[in-house]
Amino acid sequence: AHHQPAADAARAREFAERMDATANEALGEMGTDFEDYRQIPDKPRYGRLRGLYVRQEIYDDLMGAYDFLPTEPGWFQNLLGYGGVGTTLTQLWKASKVSLNPPAQVRNFVSNMILLQLSGVPLHRMPGLLVRAVSQIANNGQYWQTAKKYGVTESTFNAQELYRLKRGLLDLEKRQGLNPLGRIRHAAAIVLDVAGDAYQMMEALGKTMKIIDAMERQGMPDWQAAIEAQKWLFDYSLVPKSVRYARSAPIGMPFITFHYKVLPRLLEIAVLHPQRFLPWVALYYGLMYAAAAAFGVDDDDIDKLKKALPEWLQKRGFAAVLPYKDELGRVQVVDLGYFFPWSMWTEAGGALAKGEFMEALKTLGIFSGPITDIIVAMKTGKDPFTQRDIVQAGDPPARQIAALVNYVWDMAMPPIVSSRGFLSPMGLLDKAYGGKLTQAVTGTTDKFGSPRATVEQAILGTVGVNLYALDPDSTRAQNLQHMTFELEKVRTRLKRQLEDQGLTAERRRELVTEYFAEIKRRQEKLQQYIRESEVHPKLRAPTMAGE
Repeated sequence: AHHQPAADAARAREFAERMDATANEALGEMGTDFEDYRQIPDKPRYGRLRGLYVRQEIYDDLMGAYDFLPTEPGWFQNLLGYGGVGTTLTQLWKASKVSLNPPAQVRNFVSNMILLQLSGVPLHRMPGLLVRAVSQIANNGQYWQTAKKYGVTESTFNAQELYRLKRGLLDLEKRQGLNPLGRIRHAAAIVLDVAGDAYQMMEALGKTMKIIDAMERQGMPDWQAAIEAQKWLFDYSLVPKSVRYARSAPIGMPFITFHYKVLPRLLEIAVLHPQRFLPWVALYYGLMYAAAAAFGVDDDDIDKLKKALPEWLQKRGFAAVLPYKDELGRVQVVDLGYFFPWSMWTEAGGALAKGEFMEALKTLGIFSGPITDIIVAMKTGKDPFTQRDIVQAGDPPARQIAALVNYVWDMAMPPIVSSRGFLSPMGLLDKAYGGKLTQAVTGTTDKFGSPRATVEQAILGTVGVNLYALDPDSTRAQNLQHMTFELEKVRTRLKRQLEDQGLTAERRRELVTEYFAEIKRRQEKLQQYIRESEVHPKLRAPTMAGE
């Protein structure tokens, strides 16, 4: 105001006084409670922000990277430290498994639609909202402008967590000529950008649908509607430092953000609006009753059938029997857990309820990611996910090398082009590999002589629907064999301990009592499983039914 003409100076001083009054009022309401605020360090490196108090979430955004990055990292920190090669590898790995994987794109879209319904958007309105949201984005409509205004496109999973090559810089370098490596990086940047933009658009589409519904049906102002969209389909930029670190750290939890964000929403719905879960409960149990009616059996028979499924499929918790068999007469089972946003938490809870603590940690993805998998594979020689030997000790050197290369390929590439992915041609070279399409076309069989997959199962796999054709008698026999083997391991362990000549008589009695109790428990569990997993003749595959 001092340097302005008198009239302008008066208006400027009046405006400054109003600003002071507003600030004093806000400070008075806040009092001495600075719990939600942090002070930027009073150091020159922070420029004009030095010493300022800002809200906690802004502080986390500004300071998060600085807190994690070492000032002078050595080569080992560059490899395994935050911000180094390991972080880049983790982000590229997530891009490979998510944005570059078409089934994951579809599952993400379906999961977002389920979250929208759980947020209160009526199911019958969603098809219309979807069409309108597409139109809004295509024509830069009012609601899409609101979404962009409040940053919904900058707070998605893709924008915050996936690796993005510096496309603009590469385009600039391209004009001056790129070497072969530069051309490869430029091509990779295009692929990553296209896939990442598609994944981001799925999230932006859902948030735009929520904004339309909130503003029109609920009468919310645009800013409140945008906040609701971020609340239910998540602001991936707004997370605590620990989550920010864990999701990109070489040894952390790559997909922690989604599960961290979704848990409070699920608890909120369970407490305040449990009826919103009904459509998905009805879908799950409706398929069971439809299957019972289609096959002419009781729902108890379907329950027994599900207990005869492979153990890994039972652990998923949301395996549903479809009301028809495939062309080979095999029962069809679909895994709905990939679409339900609560499946990870229910699986982890189920594992904890059974006392399987390590299984719960594995389900939660603690200490997972490519670096961890490499370390575990190097130390154990097993695939951390399937627990299968990566290299068979008895194989010739050439096959061992091929198996190792195949494992590295599977870990690095999108699942759709992995050795068993939909587009994998490896089954033409080695029947041990190959995706479902190759299996369906070539008619390859498993070790029991059963066909691996049909064309229908292969095609559905490309849109994220994992459909399994099973011979329940065969899988039940495998489960019984495994349980019997585990029972024998307990007996063997007792026998070896009793061979210790240094044991006192009292300690021997304690061991016998303890292990006999465990043997009895496992025997009862085995007998119970035999009773509860007996497959109805109408649900058996033709080869087992004698047809």
